[in-house]
Amino acid sequence: MSVTSFPFIVSVLALAALYSALPAPPRPWLLLVASLAYYGSYNWAFVPLLLAVIAATYAAGLTLAPDRRPPGAKRPALIACWIFVIGAPLLFYKYLIVWFDTLRLAVIPTSDLDFGGFGSVLIPLGLSFFTFQCVGYVVDVHRGTHAPERQPWRLALFVSFFPQLLAGPIERFQSLSPQLRAVARPSPEMVLDGLLLLFYGLFLKGAVGDRLGVTVDFLFAEPTSLGAAAAAMAFYAFAMQLFADFAGYSLIALGAASLFGINLTRNFKQPYFSRNIVEFWQRWHISLTRWIGDYLYRPLGIAVLRLKPLPRFLQEATTILLVWVVMGLWHGATWNFIAFGLIQAVLIIGYSRWSRARRGKPGPVASAIGMALTFNVIVLAFGLIRAPDLTTYGQLLHAIFSGTVGAVQVVDRKITLLVVIAMGSVEAVRRFAPSLHLAHGIWPRALAITALVILFGLFGNDANRSFIYFRF
Repeated sequence: MSVTSFPFIVSVLALAALYSALPAPPRPWLLLVASLAYYGSYNWAFVPLLLAVIAATYAAGLTLAPDRRPPGAKRPALIACWIFVIGAPLLFYKYLIVWFDTLRLAVIPTSDLDFGGFGSVLIPLGLSFFTFQCVGYVVDVHRGTHAPERQPWRLALFVSFFPQLLAGPIERFQSLSPQLRAVARPSPEMVLDGLLLLFYGLFLKGAVGDRLGVTVDFLFAEPTSLGAAAAAMAFYAFAMQLFADFAGYSLIALGAASLFGINLTRNFKQPYFSRNIVEFWQRWHISLTRWIGDYLYRPLGIAVLRLKPLPRFLQEATTILLVWVVMGLWHGATWNFIAFGLIQAVLIIGYSRWSRARRGKPGPVASAIGMALTFNVIVLAFGLIRAPDLTTYGQLLHAIFSGTVGAVQVVDRKITLLVVIAMGSVEAVRRFAPSLHLAHGIWPRALAITALVILFGLFGNDANRSFIYFRF
């Protein structure tokens, strides 16, 4: 069931109404059953895989709790073994059957989603995201951050909660689980905010992302025939599509969860208005960035610091480089993604060195220049995510700087321009004038929700095009 489809919207609203009407005890069970059914609606063969990961996570939590570790067990070896067990399906689907085609058997369930001209993937929906959520849980138990969950069905609900199951936000147990335990009815404020976020997310995905996707597919399919303007349009249109698509899903997740009285992590904070590359990654896919920081960057940094012969700068640079290679590989098992990670590492290392050498805070002019530079660099880097290979990426870059004159073809040019301007205007207000955002009063939000419903109905483009981050 597509997240942007009419049946999904109606089912979420009906489920939220039923949730609020029920007494407290059956509410978490309703959410658990609905979450598993929703995941199964894509492919019922994926459900046993999800349950297997949950079962391994439950067993790991009980084993790794400080008071339950086997006598004489070596802590690093034990946690490493459990992380490998939990991550084994991800390792298999994302890398092994991509690198070794003979492992691709007919009995193994794979994804069959439509990504337009973006190609197909084998990885089951949400596997990367709920695997990371499970790994975070067991590491926190191992560290003593929180006690392990003793009720398997409660852990299953934490992992499978349907609004964030497929593409995040990647939640922490100590943040999400208490809310799921509380099973509180949402307040009228939460319902209004939830509907506003839900339909704004649907607008971003359906009216902006999917509409731009048609143009992006066309431009990336013919890299050698494009002039400079058309090649540049391919990069900029994809950057807008990627934001609208992924931020749209995150807003739908936040909005849907809010209808059940649950607050999820805000995953995007107007990243294209960032003044530098470090700030950009503090505003883009925030839950993943924090996850990487807590469970990879800091432990790896501590390990690298033990390499005493290395100067401090090289220690930091080595840590950043290794982390971003992993980040690139998380997105996919191709050279494009490794190159993407390496570019981000070099940019972050370079900016860190420069920012330490400068004096004082940047003024308005410097901030504006920084935003422009950061945005354009990110646009060019994101092309690596969309291009099928490095050759195509190189052809597009060559076309941009060739100076060749050519026509720029944009599908439904006027409507596309209108919805992109609308998105940019809303995001600019949310970034620079948040007090003007429609967050106060019943009627302003009701009018905004009505307008978004109408815009989504009029300009929503393709309910069959899956979210881009379902690929990862």
